[in-house]
Parts: sequence; structure tokens; C-alpha cells
Amino acid sequence: MGFLKTIINLISSAISESKESQPGQSPEEIIASLERRGKHEQAQQYRDYFAQIEKDKEDYSLKISESITYEKLSPYKNTPRIDAGFIKDTAALYSSSSKNIEKITNAQMVLASVVQANHQLYKEGNEDMLPMVLVFALDEEHRFNTDWLIDTADKIADMKESNNVPQDVFAFIKVLRDDQSIFCFKLGSSLSGGADAWCVTYSIPKQKYLPGAVIPSINILPFLIMDTLKDDYQAKLAIVPSKYYTNNNQ
Repeated sequence: MGFLKTIINLISSAISESKESQPGQSPEEIIASLERRGKHEQAQQYRDYFAQIEKDKEDYSLKISESITYEKLSPYKNTPRIDAGFIKDTAALYSSSSKNIEKITNAQMVLASVVQANHQLYKEGNEDMLPMVLVFALDEEHRFNTDWLIDTADKIADMKESNNVPQDVFAFIKVLRDDQSIFCFKLGSSLSGGADAWCVTYSIPKQKYLPGAVIPSINILPFLIMDTLKDDYQAKLAIVPSKYYTNNNQ
């Protein structure tokens, strides 16, 4: 704690004394400012401090991933669901209206891979309505296939940066490149690998609904499909309460 306290004090004093410092500066900007003013020792301390923060975030996310057991979802996969506790707990995250209860009772469950998300969701927090991009499949062969999810999310991320985009996913990739977009796309075969695959935007109502209030390092989360998916319509999903797939009973 003494080391961290020293670094935090250094950060506070350096920022306050620097005329170049601005609110919301990134770590890279703070370090560059110190280097420009010849404060190389402080700049290195900054690097060490921020590196430790990143390592702590990664360690925490990995710890959460290690607590996840998707097999725990087995009793809740089939519909109509009869487990009153599961239905009640899921409804409590959204709405306990009779219409919502009916949807939760009958909604298809899928595992979804996080393709990209607001950076705040990768560290423990208590934010509201932060967005993420999810990919998942509706067919039985792929909807709980974690290998397919990881592979498809990687292919989407690679294609987003590619100059050679196949025609069947061109419109999707164009929209994906706009970080402010809201979308629901059925994926073409260039990305789907034969699955009934969809990529959608989703804003999580409260970050605490995530396991450990963070996207786990495995980047896979379970959801209920609350309404029929359609291209160009906003997808309606409900995240499954984390106690139903972790060992932490959160």
C-alpha cells in the first residue's frame, strides 16, 4: 500500500503542477508530458503504476472466468422453464410484469461472445447502460459451442480491420466500424461457418449484472433471446443472472 500511496501522490502533484495537464488525460499523455519536462524518473513510476493497474484488471477478469461453469445452465436451457427461482431472478433484472415473465419462461437461451464493448466493462465498476457487441447462434449445434463463439468473434474482429471484406458481410462490417451504431445482423456464410449466427448491439442495464461486475476474460456470457430477431431491428436480450453460471453465487 505504501508504494501505491507514493505513486498516487506523485500523480496528483505532477498533474496539479503541470500547465499542460488536462482533465481526463490518458496515461500515455501524462507520461509524455512528464518526459517533455525531463521528469524521466516520475515518468517511469507512472509506467510501472499503470502497468500494475492493467495487470490487476487482467488478474481479476481471469479469476472471474475461472469461477464460470456453463454446465450449471443445463437445468434452465429447455423451454418452457419451470424453475420459479430462475424466472424470478431474471425478471428482477428487467421487469416482473406478467408479459416479461412469460417471455423469460419461453425465451431461447444462448451463449454469446463479446466482440467488443465499452472499455469500462473490462474493469470492475458500477456503470449503467454501457454498450457491447455480441455474436451468438440460434441453432442447436452452435448455440452453446464455445469454440465456435471464440473463433467467430476473432474472425469478426479481424475482418473489421481488413481491406478485403466479402460481399455477404460487407454491410455488416461497414456498420460495425461505426462505434456509435445500433444494429442486428444475421451473419453471412463468410463469418457464420454454417451456423444460424447473429451479431447485435446490447446495452447492459447495470454493470453489476455481469459476473463480478466485469466482462470475464473468456468473453462469453449467457443470454435469453426475448423477441424474434430481425435485420435492422434492435435485438431484445436479457442477460442471465450470474449466480446461475458461476461458483460465487452472486
